Amino acid sequence: MAAPDEPEPAAPATELDEAARAGDDAAARRGVRLFAWVSGAALSLVLLVNAVVNPTGVFPYELLRPLVNPVRARKVRILARQQGVHFDNVVLGSSRTMKLEPAAVSRWLGGETFNAGVNSGRPEDYFVLLSYMLDQGYRPQRVVLGVDVEAFHNSAPVDSRLLGVAPLAGRLRWQDRAPAWAEGLKESLSARTFGHSLRAIRYTLTEYPPAREGTITDHGFEIVRSRDRQIKRGTYDLQAKIDADRGKYLDRFAGYTGVSAWRVGYFERFLELCAAHRITLYVYITPLHPELVALLRAERDYDARHAEVLALLRAYSDSHGFVFKDMSELSMWGGDPANFYDGAHMRVENHRRVMDELLGPALGGVPRGETPEETARRERAERVKAQRARAKQQRERRAAQARAKEDAKEDASARDTNSAREIDGAPARGGEG
Repeated sequence: MAAPDEPEPAAPATELDEAARAGDDAAARRGVRLFAWVSGAALSLVLLVNAVVNPTGVFPYELLRPLVNPVRARKVRILARQQGVHFDNVVLGSSRTMKLEPAAVSRWLGGETFNAGVNSGRPEDYFVLLSYMLDQGYRPQRVVLGVDVEAFHNSAPVDSRLLGVAPLAGRLRWQDRAPAWAEGLKESLSARTFGHSLRAIRYTLTEYPPAREGTITDHGFEIVRSRDRQIKRGTYDLQAKIDADRGKYLDRFAGYTGVSAWRVGYFERFLELCAAHRITLYVYITPLHPELVALLRAERDYDARHAEVLALLRAYSDSHGFVFKDMSELSMWGGDPANFYDGAHMRVENHRRVMDELLGPALGGVPRGETPEETARRERAERVKAQRARAKQQRERRAAQARAKEDAKEDASARDTNSAREIDGAPARGGEG
C-alpha cells in the first residue's frame, strides 16, 4: 500500500532571502517613521495655526478677530472703558438674561443697571464677573440673577469662552480650568477649528461678512437689529428656531446626573461676595419655551434636575435671605409662548413680566424708577438734545472757520495794499543825490 504523500520539508532560507526580509522590515519601519513624522508635523501645523489664529476665542488673546461671539470679552471691555460710571444694579446669568432690558430692572430698583449676562453663564461666571466689577471699582447695590436649570451641570467643564478672557479666567481655581483647557486643546487639534482658522485668515485678508451677533450697549444690553426687523415685518419663523434648538438642548442636558459640588462652591463664593459688599440679591430660575420643556421631560431627567436646583436655591435663600422665585414655567407668571426668539431666549415683553413678578412684590408693588417706555422716551429726548447740541457746535465751528477765512483774506488784502504803498513811495534805485 502506497504511503500518503507528505509535504516536502521547506528549503532552508538562504542568505539572500534573509537579506530580502531584513530589507522589507527596514522599509516598513522607515514607512512607519515617515507616516508618524508626517502625521506629527501635520498635527503640529494644525495646532500652531489654530493656536495663533484662535478662531473660537479659546485662548486669552486676540491676534485676529474671532469667528465666535465673544460676549464675555466684549462686556469686560465695556466695563473697563467705563470705569467711574456708577451702576446701582447688575444683571447676571446666561444668554437667557441678555435680553433683559436694564430699564426693566431700573424701573423697579431705581438707579442705573448693567446687564452682565453671558453665553452659558454658570456659577463660576456669576462669581468671576461680580469679582471683576468690584475690583474695577464698581459698587453695585443690587444684583438680579437668572439661574438656568442646567447651570449646576455636574459633567460640563468651564466654558472655553470664559477661559479666553484673561481678567476673568485668572479668578478660577486651576483645577477647574484644567479640564476646560484639555477640551480647548482637543478642539484646537480638530479639522473643524482648522477650517475656522482658514476662514478667519481669509476674512482678515479680504473682508469679514456682516456680523450676526448684536450690538452691545454701554449698559450691556444686546440689540440684534436684523432679528428685530424680521419680527417687525412678520417674517420671523419662531417655530423653525424652536425646532433648531431641540438637539442643542438635548445635548446640554446630556450627562447631567446631579448638582455639581464644585459649582455649588462657586455659588457660595458668589454669595459671600454679595454679603461682604452688602449687595441685595434677587434670584429666579429662567424659563424655557414649553415645547422645549416637554422635550426635555420626555428624553432627559429635566424634572429631577429642576427639583434639585429648586431645593438648592430655596435652601440658600432661607440661609442668606435673598429674594427667590421659580419662573421656570410660563404659567407661574403669565408668560407668553409667542414672545420668544427661539426655544430658550425670551423677548423683552416676557422679561418685563418676569421683573414685575420677581421685583414687584419684594418692593411692595411700588416702582422706584421709570418704566421702560419712560426711559426710552427720556433717552430719545436726550439723544435729540445731544444731536441738536452737536449740530449747533458744528454750525458755530463752520461760522468761526468762515470768519477766520474772511479775516485772513482781509489781512492778506491789507498786506498787499501796504506793500503797494511802500513801493509807490520808495525812491528809485540810484535816486536823488
